[in-house]
Amino acid sequence: MIGRLYLGLLFISCWGTFAQPRPYVALRMGVNQARHQFDPKLIQANPNPAGNPVHFDRIGSGQAKNIQITSELALGLSVPISSGVITDLEVTYDPRKYDSRKTLNFIGFFDNPPAAGRYDYSQAYESIKFSPAFSINAGLRFKMNDCHEVFARLGVRQTKMTYQSRLYHRGNLLAVSSDKKTIFQYSTEMGWLYHWSKAISSEASIGYRFGRVRKISDIHPQTGVDYFPKIKLRQGSARYGIRYTF
Repeated sequence: MIGRLYLGLLFISCWGTFAQPRPYVALRMGVNQARHQFDPKLIQANPNPAGNPVHFDRIGSGQAKNIQITSELALGLSVPISSGVITDLEVTYDPRKYDSRKTLNFIGFFDNPPAAGRYDYSQAYESIKFSPAFSINAGLRFKMNDCHEVFARLGVRQTKMTYQSRLYHRGNLLAVSSDKKTIFQYSTEMGWLYHWSKAISSEASIGYRFGRVRKISDIHPQTGVDYFPKIKLRQGSARYGIRYTF
């Protein structure tokens, strides 16, 4: 899918221009500030002596924060569209694996006799792991002079996510489950590029990546437990890279 989308964008970029495209390869490294928000919905029937399901609400923060070191290899094509504007189209590969963990606390109140006014609590240990990812980016570069350029990029990232959950009720393990899902994230990036020569350039950028994962199915199918995770993925980044243009 990523490859077909790249070829389609490449065809559109080259259509109607007679400028000579120049392929390039780039290696980028940087730091990501990841913020993953866990907002699951939990319903339990087992702890309720009245026989009615108890809707549990999460208490405390559901956000997991961590710092990640990133690396990325990019293969792209630069196509001039005017004297001072250049289009970049590229496919990137991130070989690193990332993970995030969070402990969630839930509290639920009984509404019906004979347990009216009482409360119960549960706890969940959540973790998500991301496999190596592919991205497709499209950007514009604007020449300031012979050495300096500024650029902006938009991208779509495809990766596989493994969601693992361990649910405890009053300290006792109640359910364990995991699920895999292919997800897409969207990114924006802006930065500065410096030409050391006609072939070698360096770039520095800051960016933001976002996405949302909704799970329709119950991740804990055990009797008496309904657990529907929902995750918001947010990530800021700062990167530096070297580019070689053929």
